[in-house]
Amino acid sequence: MSITLKTFEDQERIKEAVSIQEYIEPSSEKIDDSLNEEDLFEEIAANYSLAEEEVPDDDLDPVVPIRPAEALAAVQVLKDWEEQQDDSTQQAVRQLKGFEKRIKVSQITHRQQRTLDSYVFQ
Repeated sequence: MSITLKTFEDQERIKEAVSIQEYIEPSSEKIDDSLNEEDLFEEIAANYSLAEEEVPDDDLDPVVPIRPAEALAAVQVLKDWEEQQDDSTQQAVRQLKGFEKRIKVSQITHRQQRTLDSYVFQ
Protein backbone atom coordinates (compact mmCIF):
# COMPACT_ATOMS: atom_id res chain seq x y z
CA MET A 1 0.00 0.00 0.00
CA SER A 2 1.38 3.36 -0.93
CA ILE A 3 2.26 6.05 1.56
CA THR A 4 -0.40 8.40 0.13
CA LEU A 5 -3.20 5.88 0.68
CA LYS A 6 -2.00 5.22 4.21
CA THR A 7 -1.93 8.98 4.87
CA PHE A 8 -5.51 9.43 3.62
CA GLU A 9 -6.60 6.49 5.73
CA ASP A 10 -4.92 7.97 8.81
CA GLN A 11 -6.57 11.36 8.19
CA GLU A 12 -9.93 9.57 7.87
CA ARG A 13 -10.52 10.94 4.37
CA ILE A 14 -11.11 7.39 3.18
CA LYS A 15 -12.46 4.52 5.25
CA GLU A 16 -10.21 1.70 4.16
CA ALA A 17 -7.47 1.64 1.60
CA VAL A 18 -7.82 -1.22 -0.88
CA SER A 19 -5.07 -2.50 -3.09
CA ILE A 20 -5.50 -2.06 -6.83
CA GLN A 21 -5.55 -5.82 -7.40
CA GLU A 22 -8.35 -6.25 -4.82
CA TYR A 23 -10.27 -3.36 -6.44
CA ILE A 24 -9.99 -4.87 -9.93
CA GLU A 25 -10.79 -8.44 -8.83
CA PRO A 26 -12.77 -8.32 -5.55
CA SER A 27 -12.93 -11.59 -3.65
CA SER A 28 -16.72 -11.19 -3.27
CA GLU A 29 -17.13 -11.54 -7.04
CA LYS A 30 -15.19 -14.75 -7.52
CA ILE A 31 -17.04 -17.22 -9.75
CA ASP A 32 -17.57 -20.79 -8.60
CA ASP A 33 -17.33 -23.07 -11.64
CA SER A 34 -17.75 -26.28 -9.69
CA LEU A 35 -21.06 -27.22 -11.40
CA ASN A 36 -20.93 -30.09 -13.85
CA GLU A 37 -22.56 -29.74 -17.29
CA GLU A 38 -25.79 -31.51 -16.34
CA ASP A 39 -26.34 -29.32 -13.25
CA LEU A 40 -25.49 -26.22 -15.27
CA PHE A 41 -28.05 -27.20 -17.93
CA GLU A 42 -30.71 -27.78 -15.24
CA GLU A 43 -29.99 -24.41 -13.63
CA ILE A 44 -30.21 -22.54 -16.93
CA ALA A 45 -33.42 -24.36 -17.89
CA ALA A 46 -34.98 -23.51 -14.51
CA ASN A 47 -34.17 -19.82 -14.98
CA TYR A 48 -35.82 -19.66 -18.40
CA SER A 49 -38.83 -21.92 -17.85
CA LEU A 50 -42.18 -20.49 -16.83
CA ALA A 51 -43.67 -21.70 -13.58
CA GLU A 52 -47.45 -22.08 -13.33
CA GLU A 53 -47.88 -18.84 -11.39
CA GLU A 54 -45.80 -16.89 -13.91
CA VAL A 55 -48.48 -16.51 -16.58
CA PRO A 56 -47.62 -13.74 -19.06
CA ASP A 57 -49.90 -10.70 -18.90
CA ASP A 58 -50.93 -11.25 -22.52
CA ASP A 59 -52.96 -14.31 -21.52
CA LEU A 60 -54.97 -12.49 -18.86
CA ASP A 61 -58.33 -10.93 -19.63
CA PRO A 62 -57.82 -7.35 -20.78
CA VAL A 63 -59.36 -4.67 -18.61
CA VAL A 64 -62.24 -3.06 -20.47
CA PRO A 65 -62.33 0.65 -19.72
CA ILE A 66 -65.57 1.90 -18.21
CA ARG A 67 -67.19 4.62 -20.25
CA PRO A 68 -68.07 7.85 -18.44
CA ALA A 69 -71.78 7.34 -19.19
CA GLU A 70 -71.70 3.96 -17.43
CA ALA A 71 -69.86 5.42 -14.44
CA LEU A 72 -72.32 8.31 -14.25
CA ALA A 73 -75.30 5.93 -14.27
CA ALA A 74 -73.70 3.84 -11.50
CA VAL A 75 -73.03 6.91 -9.33
CA GLN A 76 -76.58 8.18 -9.84
CA VAL A 77 -77.99 4.80 -8.74
CA LEU A 78 -75.76 4.85 -5.64
CA LYS A 79 -76.77 8.43 -4.84
CA ASP A 80 -80.48 7.59 -5.17
CA TRP A 81 -80.00 4.50 -2.98
CA GLU A 82 -78.17 6.49 -0.30
CA GLU A 83 -80.85 9.19 -0.26
CA GLN A 84 -83.60 6.55 0.22
CA GLN A 85 -81.94 5.00 3.29
CA ASP A 86 -83.21 5.83 6.75
CA ASP A 87 -79.67 6.23 8.06
CA SER A 88 -78.38 8.17 5.05
CA THR A 89 -75.70 10.78 5.70
CA GLN A 90 -75.20 14.09 3.98
CA GLN A 91 -71.47 13.41 3.75
CA ALA A 92 -72.02 10.28 1.64
CA VAL A 93 -74.50 12.09 -0.63
CA ARG A 94 -72.03 15.00 -1.03
CA GLN A 95 -69.22 12.59 -1.95
CA LEU A 96 -71.41 10.88 -4.55
CA LYS A 97 -72.43 14.27 -5.97
CA GLY A 98 -68.72 15.12 -6.15
CA PHE A 99 -68.09 11.93 -8.16
CA GLU A 100 -71.04 12.78 -10.39
CA LYS A 101 -69.66 16.27 -11.05
CA ARG A 102 -66.16 14.89 -11.75
CA ILE A 103 -67.52 12.37 -14.27
CA LYS A 104 -69.59 15.06 -16.02
CA VAL A 105 -66.51 17.29 -16.28
CA SER A 106 -64.58 14.34 -17.72
CA GLN A 107 -67.34 13.75 -20.27
CA ILE A 108 -67.24 17.38 -21.39
CA THR A 109 -63.45 17.57 -21.65
CA HIS A 110 -63.21 14.34 -23.67
CA ARG A 111 -65.93 15.15 -26.19
CA GLN A 112 -64.95 15.13 -29.82
CA GLN A 113 -66.55 16.95 -32.65
CA ARG A 114 -68.53 14.59 -34.86
CA THR A 115 -70.38 14.95 -38.12
CA LEU A 116 -74.14 14.67 -38.48
CA ASP A 117 -73.67 11.48 -40.52
CA SER A 118 -72.11 9.71 -37.56
CA TYR A 119 -75.35 10.17 -35.56
CA VAL A 120 -77.61 9.05 -38.41
CA PHE A 121 -75.62 5.99 -39.54
CA GLN A 122 -74.59 4.41 -36.25
